[in-house]
Amino acid sequence: MKLVEAMYGWNRNSDEIDVGPWPDTTGWSDRYSLTGGACYTNIRQMSPDEQAAQIFIDFHMIVLRDGVDVQAAHRAFLKIDEFRRSIAPETMRRSGRGEESRNTPR
Repeated sequence: MKLVEAMYGWNRNSDEIDVGPWPDTTGWSDRYSLTGGACYTNIRQMSPDEQAAQIFIDFHMIVLRDGVDVQAAHRAFLKIDEFRRSIAPETMRRSGRGEESRNTPR
């Protein structure tokens, strides 16, 4: 999903993080104490380049400041199109979601 349609929720010092649709009409994000993404007007008003940068700023903040497990955050953020398109293919494979690259040494 595109960032302008995605909200992320997480709990500090845990592996509890998910990305889901915004607006949240089902209450999926209620279990999280912190949220980010499209639920903030300024995110929706950013240019596409600013949004792509903001995804990585938020990712680092969630992992470094809030102590969320990096692999859990990575798996959740793979649901965001701009994040997935911006990372190297081998990082997709490491998380179990990508295909093996033709350039992978054997």
